[in-house]
Amino acid sequence: MSLIKIIFKTLKSHAATCESFLFEKVWSELGADMPSKAKRQCKVFGCKNYAKDNEAYCEEHLKNENRKYNKYLRGYDAHERYDSRWIKVRNIYIKQHPLCEECLKENKYTKATLVHHKIPVAVDENKKYDLENLESLCEHHHQLIHKNMLEEYKYNF
Repeated sequence: MSLIKIIFKTLKSHAATCESFLFEKVWSELGADMPSKAKRQCKVFGCKNYAKDNEAYCEEHLKNENRKYNKYLRGYDAHERYDSRWIKVRNIYIKQHPLCEECLKENKYTKATLVHHKIPVAVDENKKYDLENLESLCEHHHQLIHKNMLEEYKYNF
């Protein structure tokens, strides 16, 4: 039985909530990229260019905004903190947990795009590769969790 048939059979009652997940699977089996959303205008005042999917800035301004974020807001060097071992652990975890764990608690089926440390690496470096300390999240829930963590712990993420 194909993956699509299994998904349709098991998630039939939740068709509305898993619509985007199913469409993405169908499109990938057809060997095509899923159609993108309508483009939005770049957030830089006066810029008439359009941003790519899930981005806030056009290609012209994106590199500069990322540089500013990494220098002034992130508080650490991502290349030092997230090495090749982390990338392997992350890829294994997201293959084992392809859906957002927070959405699942709400009976929603959303594809996970990020792997989040429940206890931040800044707090306990030893839990960096601990699978019990990880959870798969969609972009929305990852932002919510970090917003709450910033308010709770006052960390500089």
